[in-house]
Amino acid sequence: MWLKSLQKACILCPKKKTIKLSKNTIIHLENCLKYVFAKNQGNEKDMKANLEAIVPYQFGDHSHCDSRFCGYKRKPGEKYVHRSLPYKCQLKDKVLRQRLEKVFSPLINNAKQYIDLGSSQQCEHANKEVSQRAPKSHHYGNSASLEYRVQATAAFINDGRQYIYKTYSKMGLSPGAHTVTYATKCMKRRLDKLQMASLRSSKRRRLVLKQERSINQGAGEYVQVWYSA
Repeated sequence: MWLKSLQKACILCPKKKTIKLSKNTIIHLENCLKYVFAKNQGNEKDMKANLEAIVPYQFGDHSHCDSRFCGYKRKPGEKYVHRSLPYKCQLKDKVLRQRLEKVFSPLINNAKQYIDLGSSQQCEHANKEVSQRAPKSHHYGNSASLEYRVQATAAFINDGRQYIYKTYSKMGLSPGAHTVTYATKCMKRRLDKLQMASLRSSKRRRLVLKQERSINQGAGEYVQVWYSA
C-alpha cells in the first residue's frame, strides 16, 4: 500500500509543470523504508523516530537521523554523498518534500503496527521442501508415511542432510562412510552459500538483477501491446 501511494505521489504541481520521481529514487525510498522496518522490530519509539527521518534525510536534513543509519552522523567532518540518489546529490524541491511528507505521514502515525512484522519466505521454503517429499501428484493424505515425510522435511531444514546419519546413529545403525561424507559436503556448501548471500556485493547484485528483470518485463509487455495494436 505504501509503495502504491508513493508512486501515485510522483506527479506533482500539474498547473506549472510535471515533477516526477525517478525509478531509482523510488527504489531508494523503498529500501530505506524496508531497512527501518527490519532494524526496529519490537521498538515503537525508534521505529517512529526513524520513519520521521526518512524524508528529511533525502533533502540533506540530518537532524532526525540516527547514527547507525546515517553516514553523516557517523562522520560529521567529512563531505557526505547520497550514493543512491540521482547525481549523488540531495533532493531540493520544496513541493516534492511536502508531498513526500504527506505520503509518509500515515506510516509515522501508525508506527506501532509495524513493530511486529514477519516474512513468509521461511513458510514458502518449508512448503517447497514438503512438496518434494510429498508431491501433490501423489495422494499421501491417508498414508501413514505422510507424518514421516513432514518430519524428515523439518529435520532437513534445521540440520541439513546430516539428519540422515544422526537418525541412523540414534537407532544403532551404521550411517555409512559415504553418507557422512556427502552430508558434510552438503552442509559446507549450504553454509558457504549463506555467507556469500549475506555479503553487501551479493545484495547489490540481486538488486541489479531485479531491476534488469523489471526493465525486460516492461519492454516485453510494450512490444506485445505494440504488435497486438
